[in-house]
Amino acid sequence: MNVTIREESTPVLARVIITGGWNGSVEVAKELLEKICEKWPKGKKVKFLITCGGFVNFEWPASLSYSDIGDNKNPNSQAIKVLVEEAKKYCERLLNGELYQKLRKCADYLTLGVDSFKAKISLTKTYFSEPLIELVFLVD
Repeated sequence: MNVTIREESTPVLARVIITGGWNGSVEVAKELLEKICEKWPKGKKVKFLITCGGFVNFEWPASLSYSDIGDNKNPNSQAIKVLVEEAKKYCERLLNGELYQKLRKCADYLTLGVDSFKAKISLTKTYFSEPLIELVFLVD
C-alpha cells in the first residue's frame, strides 16, 4: 500500500483518494489510516479529513429483508435505524482508541464513507437487486 501526501501551505481539507482495487474491510481501512498518520506533515492539521464512499463496507443484517425497507425514496425509519446502528459498529472497530488519537492530530473532523457490502457493483444499464445503503459518518 503506497501512501503519498501532497502538502499545501495552509490546508483546510484533506481527501483520501484510492487509485486501485479496494475491498472496504475494517482491517485494510485501518492500515491505510495508520499509514496516513505516519506520513502526515508535522505541525499541520486540517479541519476535515474526508474518505471516499465505500471506505468501509459492512454486512447487511440478516434480520432485515428488502421488503422491510419499503419505498427507497421514503424508507422505513426503523429499518434505517437498524442499518445505521450496524454501520456504527464497523466505525467503532475502525477507530479504536489509538487510531482515533492519532487522527485527532491530523484533523478536527473525519468523514467516513460506510456502505453495505455489495457483491457486484451496478454498472450503466446493469442493475442488481441486492439491497444497498450508502452512509457518511462525521466523526468529531
